[in-house]
Amino acid sequence: MLSGLGSRGRRIGVDVDVVAYDDINVSAYFTPPITTFYQPIEVLGRTLGEFLLRRMAGEDARTLKQVFRPRLIERQPDSLGGRLPHSV
Repeated sequence: MLSGLGSRGRRIGVDVDVVAYDDINVSAYFTPPITTFYQPIEVLGRTLGEFLLRRMAGEDARTLKQVFRPRLIERQPDSLGGRLPHSV
């Protein structure tokens, strides 16, 4: 994706901002580093498994909800300054 933006003449952090999900370790090593959202996949998977077992035991599906708030890992400043990003 980053090389594709570069080949189209777009500069990350200048012309477009990039935000990714599932904070993988290599995100810090891209040029420029990628801002990501981190959600603990282990906790999400465990909760889903517990919900499945509770549902199989007959619990009402409407009671099976949990809200997780992802953590923002900022690695690049937002320098677009309110300008609309270019279409790519």
